[in-house]
Parts: sequence; C-alpha cells; structure tokens
Amino acid sequence: MAQQLRQYQAQALSELRQGIRSGAMAQMLMAPTGSGKTTIASAIKQGACAKGKKAFFIVDSLELVDQAAKRFMDDGMWVGVIQGDHIMTNYAAPVQVATIQTLGRRWRQMPDEIRPDLLIIDEAHVLHQAHEDIIQWCKEKRVPVIGLSATPFRKGLGKIFDRLVVTITTGDLMDAGYLCRARCYAPNIPELKGVKTNSSGDWDADAVAEVMGENGLMGDVIEQWLKLAEGRQTIVFGANVAHSRALCDRFRQVGIAAAHIDGYDTDKEGRTETINAFRRGEIKVLCNVAVLTKGFDAPETACVVLARPTKSLMLHIQMIGRGLRTAEGKSDCIIIDHAGNCLRNGLPDSPLPQELHDGESSRNLDRKERDKKDPVEKPCASCGHVSTKHVCPACGFKPEVRQDVEVVEGELYEITKDNAPKEKWSTEELASLYAELKGYAEAKGIKPGWAYFKCQEYAGRAPRNTRQIKSKAPSQQTLNIVRHLNIKAAKRREAGRAAA
Repeated sequence: MAQQLRQYQAQALSELRQGIRSGAMAQMLMAPTGSGKTTIASAIKQGACAKGKKAFFIVDSLELVDQAAKRFMDDGMWVGVIQGDHIMTNYAAPVQVATIQTLGRRWRQMPDEIRPDLLIIDEAHVLHQAHEDIIQWCKEKRVPVIGLSATPFRKGLGKIFDRLVVTITTGDLMDAGYLCRARCYAPNIPELKGVKTNSSGDWDADAVAEVMGENGLMGDVIEQWLKLAEGRQTIVFGANVAHSRALCDRFRQVGIAAAHIDGYDTDKEGRTETINAFRRGEIKVLCNVAVLTKGFDAPETACVVLARPTKSLMLHIQMIGRGLRTAEGKSDCIIIDHAGNCLRNGLPDSPLPQELHDGESSRNLDRKERDKKDPVEKPCASCGHVSTKHVCPACGFKPEVRQDVEVVEGELYEITKDNAPKEKWSTEELASLYAELKGYAEAKGIKPGWAYFKCQEYAGRAPRNTRQIKSKAPSQQTLNIVRHLNIKAAKRREAGRAAA
C-alpha cells in the first residue's frame, strides 16, 4: 500500500509535474538523505502506471536493486528487474528496476516498445556515459527524466538537467522530527599538507590511508568510540581497503563485534550477509570502503566514524547522512570526525548549494565555499564537540583569552620569560618545540597527533612537514610548557563540569 505523502513531498511532486508541463524534460530533484526520495519516485510511478505508461528506475549498485524492487512491490506495483540474469527479469512489467551497468549494455538492442515512457535515476549526481546516452534519447523522444540526489553538486549537471527542484533542507527535517539530531566531535585533525590529490581534486585514497593508518590515529579511533559511542550501531568510513580492514581488526581486539566490507574485494552475497547481520545487531561496528556512501538504509545506525578525509562536499554529506534516519529508541546520532571533514565541509544541517553547475563556471559546488558571514564550525578545546557557538553546547566550556600567568585552585604556575609563548616563532624554533613535544609523547606512549595540537595550542601554529621532523628528548623548558598546558586542560575540564 502506498504511503501518504508528507506536505513537502506532495509539493515536490507538484513542482515536477509543473516542470514537465512547461517543457523541462530532464529535472533534478534535490532531497536530503531520509527525506523520502523513493516515496516520491513511487508516487510518480503509480501515476504513470495508472495512465498505462512504462516507468524505469535506474540504480548504480547491486545492493539497491532488490531494495527498490521490494519497495515498489510493497506499494502494489508490478515490477520487473533488468540486472544480469535476475530471477525477476520480466520486460512486460510496467515498472522496471535496472542497474545502469546492465541497462547500458542492453539499451541499443532494446526495442522502443519496451523502452520507458518515464525515467527516474537514483543517486543522479553519479552519472556514467550510459546515463547520458539514455537521457539524450529521452530528451529527443520527449520522455520525462527525473534525477534524484541529496548532493547534486557535480560539475556540469546543469548541462544535462534542465531544472533543479529543491524539496526541504536537512535542518528542516530535523526540526520536524523526520531526521534525528547529530552531535559531532572532532577529537583530532590530521595533518594533510603535502598529501597528493587525484584527478577529481580530492585526496588520493592510498596517500590518505598512509596518514590515517598511523598507529596513534588508529588507536584514537577505538579510544574515542569507546568514550563517546560504545554500544551504538556504528558505520566506519575508512580511507582504503587496507585501512578499513585494519580498523576492523582494532575493534575486534578490544572485544567489539566488527566486520569489514568494500566494493572491490567482497562479493554481493558476502556484503548482503554482513549488512543483514549489522541490521540485526549481531555486528556492532561495520567498517567499509566504497559501499555505504549512497542508498544504504539502516536507520538503527546511531554513530558514524569518519576516518577518511575528503574535500568533496558530496562525499561528506553522503557519509554523515547514513546515521541521520530515525529509529525506535534512537535519540540522536554521534559523528566522530577523525578527518576534519565537519570543519572543512560543514555540519549535517549546514546550508548547501541550491543550484546546478552550468559546466562552465569556475565555481566548484562540490567544495565548501564560505561567505564571510557564514558561521565557522570549530571543535571545543575541552570535549571536541563541533559547533558554531562560542560557548560549547555539549560541555559548557567557554574559551578564555590566554594569560601570561595561569592560576589554578590549589596550585600556582607561572609562565616565565624563558618559557612564555613568543609573539613570533622562527621556523627552527617551531621545529625544535615540535620535536621535543614529539619526544615527550613517545616517551609517555601518547598518540603522535598530540604533539601537533599542543604545539598549535602553545605557539599558535605548528610546523609544516611534521613527519620529517625527528623527535628529541624534551628540555626542562619544554617540560614546563607541557605542565602548563596540562594545568590549563585540567582547568577547562573543571569549568566544563561546573557548567554541566
């Protein structure tokens, strides 16, 4: 039985129909993850079937075929599947769910009488050449095309689609209770200067994996999860297959039921079995690469761990969106960002571009371009919670202006002329400070990223190319600096507890 449309879904459907009447044969519907894009698609298909029309629904992954077919059958439609030798292959059915890979191979030999009168493309920000060829045929034959996407920011989409229809924002969905709230934490930010990029302008996966695979960072993923999200159904996004597998092993080592899947080495049956075990709660943490960034529907997911840095706004939104659906007993979703993505690309409810790229403009919609008036996301120095507020909404910590003398109840510690923060640091002085902080961290068994952040906290910045700086035994001056910073951290924690 078809679901009752929400007000914004009905409005989107009305706007799409109006667009077709006005001659816009290829339209893009922008709707956030969890807003019910498939519900809108089902309503469109039911209308087409009622008029004796044939409607195609195109997906680009095997995982989505059966999910979409089941949904349309549950809504009372006769459904066929175009995917390999699928058991539901039946070209007589008025609704066809097809993978673009199979449809692209069969399209040229397909007679016009079984081709669609309406075409809907899921995750339409990812277009293959076969998509574009089929869309071109639809335009020539005056067959309406509707693309569905939460992130239609890809360069050149405005040359393929005639019109963008925006339904509702993620923030509005949260306010209405259709999506759950998110609490974002950024316990550390990796140093990515000098890391090479790929042809799309994002960081190279293997190069990023080398940074994120450092022993301290790997351990921090587990430590922070145990601290912030233990017991929650969790999806972890790794940088590459080796990194994801290594994270999975780390979770298992501390007794957490974890599994790994990817879009390269694991077959469809194996992925499906693992995903079903995750949905049943038999697997607590699901580490993945190139599988769960789009179309994956597991509302019980209550934590997302970002261990894969990206410059792509599309990829960022797709990843964090996996945890925003509502479920019984789920009050919110915790996002643990070890990649700096929330600071780089925004929070789940941050404003998004509402236009299609024309293919010519130099503006890149798939990058977060801030206006001077836009609020800036930053992590709390006390708890790591990411927000745009001056006073942390999670722990109540309020940043204070650095003073030359630090007073802590029960203990007085003075910053002397010898170890006071300098106004200007030479490259050599900064490198020496970092080297000694790194040496201190190694001696104490502290994660490597600690030295970087303490150097930033004390000197206002850290040196470049930190991985090339060898550690040194800390001098008494550096030990005093560490003590000073530890006292400051203790004071912040006390202030946070008092505010709570």
